[in-house]
Amino acid sequence: MLTGLGQARTWTSADGSKTFEGDLVSCDDNSVTVRRGIKQMTFKLALLSEEDQKWAKEEGAKIAAAEEKLKVLVHGWRLWEGSQKVTKTRWRSLCRLRTRGCS
Repeated sequence: MLTGLGQARTWTSADGSKTFEGDLVSCDDNSVTVRRGIKQMTFKLALLSEEDQKWAKEEGAKIAAAEEKLKVLVHGWRLWEGSQKVTKTRWRSLCRLRTRGCS
């Protein structure tokens, strides 16, 4: 799972009474997962302020897209590795082609 794509963020509760620091790990339509130190917490998205909900959904989509690109690259690596000897130059070339194709 990709994390740490941004710096720690100050999250605010829906009623504005509480805040905490943490890194976004993932977000879907109903829940958000945040890393605080070495612990991860998953909770309902509705518990966050509207601004944090919006930000989490946008950044969560970026994380999901990056994870999907990584899966494509890993799959490509395995296919390539099985068919021929892979050099750093060939791997970089594959990465460039796959990244352009996924964008």
